[in-house]
Amino acid sequence: VKVVGMAEILNLKLEEIPAERAFPTRQWGDTRDLRSSVQNFGILQTPVLFASPEGLLLLDGAERIEAARDLGVKAVTC
Repeated sequence: VKVVGMAEILNLKLEEIPAERAFPTRQWGDTRDLRSSVQNFGILQTPVLFASPEGLLLLDGAERIEAARDLGVKAVTC
């Protein structure tokens, strides 16, 4: 992943996005409704990542990323 300036929108392969959140907040519960929404409409609110010197940090959208992974999505816009 090439580090870019702030507020850049990128199309990233899911394998490039860390599975864990940078700042864990809570355990999410049942994600069936979210998976259904992602399957029918795509990801409507883009996940938020931060490019640090150590790599990408997932700030927001862990549930959406997990739903996309469960559905076999290969890349998402972030």
